[in-house]
Amino acid sequence: MRLLINSFYSLSWLLAGLLVTFSGFAVAEVLNDQIIIDDKNFTLVSSRRVTRTVSEYRLRALAQNVSAVDLTNVKASLVSAPSSISIIQGNVEFGAITANSSVSSSNDFTIQINVRQAYTLADLVWRIEGDLPPPPTPPSRSPTAVGIFMKIDGPAIKGEVESSSHKEWIQVLAWSEGASNSSTTHVGGGAGAGTFNLGNVNVTKYLDAASNPLRLAIAKGELFDEVQIDVIKQCGTSLYTQYAITLSNVLVVGLSSGSSGGEDRLTENVAFNTATIQTMYTPVGDKCLFQQPIYSIQSYN
Repeated sequence: MRLLINSFYSLSWLLAGLLVTFSGFAVAEVLNDQIIIDDKNFTLVSSRRVTRTVSEYRLRALAQNVSAVDLTNVKASLVSAPSSISIIQGNVEFGAITANSSVSSSNDFTIQINVRQAYTLADLVWRIEGDLPPPPTPPSRSPTAVGIFMKIDGPAIKGEVESSSHKEWIQVLAWSEGASNSSTTHVGGGAGAGTFNLGNVNVTKYLDAASNPLRLAIAKGELFDEVQIDVIKQCGTSLYTQYAITLSNVLVVGLSSGSSGGEDRLTENVAFNTATIQTMYTPVGDKCLFQQPIYSIQSYN
């Protein structure tokens, strides 16, 4: 028994490899330095003499996770041993092991040692299996929607957006704008100049703190210097303004509210009439390479 205990204190376990699976994916990655089975912290569960020369030992092991990530479903299997050691039951389970911590096995492994032959427990070969957390989702390399926000020039009209980049702007659910020209190529067999018409800008938004001030603006025929709408998107880790609309000399010419029984929040449609629309579009190339913005302006002037 003393010989066995001394051998345990001098044990250096060899890790044969780590087969890791998660979420149905197999990872062919060897992590020999992730788990250490501590030879100085074995718990002797029981022992018995099998023959005059062979003793059997049931042991409980302690596994240390020396990685910076949590591991789950950790199991150890004895896959080979020197001729002087027989593996009777070589599978132990550790369950979950958090980063930089240790846990005792929930069951025992059993070996038989021929005490008349030279042996070393350092020649035992283990295979460790466990589950790694799924890898982080890489940032998208194509634009994804974040939100649409509107600001109306005027201290009384404020929205409820809390984002620092658009604080107190109005959250927009949908918008539309357009222009037309009555020109035709059918008059007199050639092209003729027609009348340019700058259409209203229509916005769908939630009923919010800006709703009542907008109604008052309609009643008074209040003229606003500027209204700005930003379409914000994300590419990779960067937020950017994909499309921006700036209206100048703006009247609120329509507002209608409505809801259905299944709506959590009331919505409303607001119509703006403007003298000038300036737009800005930011092209984005491969791998989120931002290009120079493109500007355009339409005006009655």
